[in-house]
Amino acid sequence: MSDLTKDHPVWQEINEITSGIAWHLSKRYHRFVEFEDIRQAMNEYAWKRKDKVSEYLIREDAVEKKQGYKAFHTFIRRAGERYARKEKAKALGYELGDEYFYRLELIENLIKVAGTDESYLANQVFDPDVHGIRVKKLANEGNNLAAMIADVDRVMKKLDPRMQGILTSRFVNDQPLAEIAEAWDISPQRVEQLVAKGIKEIADKLGGATPY
Repeated sequence: MSDLTKDHPVWQEINEITSGIAWHLSKRYHRFVEFEDIRQAMNEYAWKRKDKVSEYLIREDAVEKKQGYKAFHTFIRRAGERYARKEKAKALGYELGDEYFYRLELIENLIKVAGTDESYLANQVFDPDVHGIRVKKLANEGNNLAAMIADVDRVMKKLDPRMQGILTSRFVNDQPLAEIAEAWDISPQRVEQLVAKGIKEIADKLGGATPY
């Protein structure tokens, strides 16, 4: 668990990041959500995921720190985008599932479920924190979880052995970037790049990630 406290200076940096993102999203979704609501939603999302904040933003090496901030920006922007889209869906009376594709976060969860015998993890695949709401009906496979897991598992097995090993270590075994890097004799930065590449490759083979 991260030991980040509320008075840690990283939260001021996060607030500046979320303010910038929230401003752009509030313009894009101006009929449905306010700037302050989006900013607060992203800040709360980050606070609940302090381990991720530490992993992305608390880095010593200058190059890796820059990469970490870039990754965090993408991570938190997606959270803000999901929140704004959820509010838009509520206002217009439709479900986010009506526009559903394989999201990258969904693929990460499906890898975890496919690689473990712990059946209870299946309940976490459609995490409302990840997808905004609990999905009732998906465009892909009509919400057939077993088929979705099988799809991801099938594509995973077509990846090269190193990529399979890295994705398994990251999402099934929940290993930190540093441990994976040591095992494969590469840098944590390179692990991060390969993880992103592997998830995108799976999404592409399954028809592409969500365009939203």
